[in-house]
Amino acid sequence: MDRITSSTTLKDEITVEIIDITLLNPAITQDQLRYLLPMIYLVRAASVTCFAGITSSVFFSLTKEKQDFILSSLINAAVNDEVPSVRSAGCRAIGVITCFLQISQSEQITYQELKLYSAETLQKFIHAVESNTRDPLVLVRITASWALANICDSLRHCISDFSSERHSVGMLNIYYSTFERLVFK
Repeated sequence: MDRITSSTTLKDEITVEIIDITLLNPAITQDQLRYLLPMIYLVRAASVTCFAGITSSVFFSLTKEKQDFILSSLINAAVNDEVPSVRSAGCRAIGVITCFLQISQSEQITYQELKLYSAETLQKFIHAVESNTRDPLVLVRITASWALANICDSLRHCISDFSSERHSVGMLNIYYSTFERLVFK
């Protein structure tokens, strides 16, 4: 997984890995490869589901590049994947990661960690889950609605913390710009 870049998607990485494995194994025929490639969605759904199992302490211990890869993979899975189970898994993971800010408030999170919750990232999260609330499949709609509720709850906690003055001015500006973009978009 050393090849991961911020522009690489999870789907691309998994496809490359499967093709690499099949090319190294001459016993796998082209017909078998054509049979395996459509099943990649199972691996994508499982991978995105694993991201939903990450804890906040593990996530914040990752490098910025790996955090960005996870976030972009989740957004891409929720918005662009053609398979409903992958979109649902993306929404579920977004709903979990959105709660990291609430969890981390008991600890002193740094300004760098808070940049994860920039207005742009939250806007992408909201777009990804909101678009799935109209999915034809009920499972996707339910997961997206749950994730949207978590986003709203996380924003509510952030805004209510302003009155207790637990956050720096920089954090206040990030929250305010997020709220402003959501309300006045």
